[in-house]
Amino acid sequence: MPGFSHFHFHSRWGYLLLGLLLPLVFGIANAQTDSDTTSSETPNQEVIEKDVGIRQGDSINDLKISVTQYVGECPGEDWNRPEVDFVSPTEPAEDRRVRIYNRSVVVGEQSAYTDREYEHSNNNPYISNPGAEPFKIARLDEHSDRALALLKGKNQMVAIVYDGGRDNFPNGSDYKEIDVYKFTVNLTINSIKKERDLVTTSPSIECEDEYTSLDSCSDDNKVKVRYQYCPNSSSSSRQRQIIRYLDDCDD
Repeated sequence: MPGFSHFHFHSRWGYLLLGLLLPLVFGIANAQTDSDTTSSETPNQEVIEKDVGIRQGDSINDLKISVTQYVGECPGEDWNRPEVDFVSPTEPAEDRRVRIYNRSVVVGEQSAYTDREYEHSNNNPYISNPGAEPFKIARLDEHSDRALALLKGKNQMVAIVYDGGRDNFPNGSDYKEIDVYKFTVNLTINSIKKERDLVTTSPSIECEDEYTSLDSCSDDNKVKVRYQYCPNSSSSSRQRQIIRYLDDCDD
């Protein structure tokens, strides 16, 4: 039976070749799918990290502030709060705004946020991206609409660029969501310790009643006084000290 043997021979080699080729075909297909997935996801991640976020000078999402901690007779803390702004590829437009949430900080019952104009471009020698209306970085107890509270370290942020005016956010008839961005801001705080003591003024002659002018003050009510206060404090915090009454001894 030569015909049967010939058919059996070719069928056997055909199945063998098919078994070798199928894994190769599927392997190429899978490799192409994996490559397409990677190439479509990676650029989006790079755009978010590079072009979207909070800008300080020429840096985006890597913010640095200095805090001076005073010790001595006048302890306290002084934050250096540089202005920052939000940048993204979204073009500015008339009546456009951006609401920036810090999901890592809760104020009251919602995430801390600031709502800024997004109608113009801020000129920057390092970055050509448009920027929103500037705002400041704040401590947790000083958060306001113009000063966004940030934690030391990583802060998870969400920014919503929208049209229609602030009064329409988010359910007004003119509200229109343009873009939503998610990004991470890292805040580095550099602490500096400094000695700060009371400042003492030179003695001066005043009336014992500080609300009475010296011209209207009788001689027996004239006193020699000096003031002590902490630097950079308000005038109302000055401490008045009476050194002596002028009639106690000759001046």
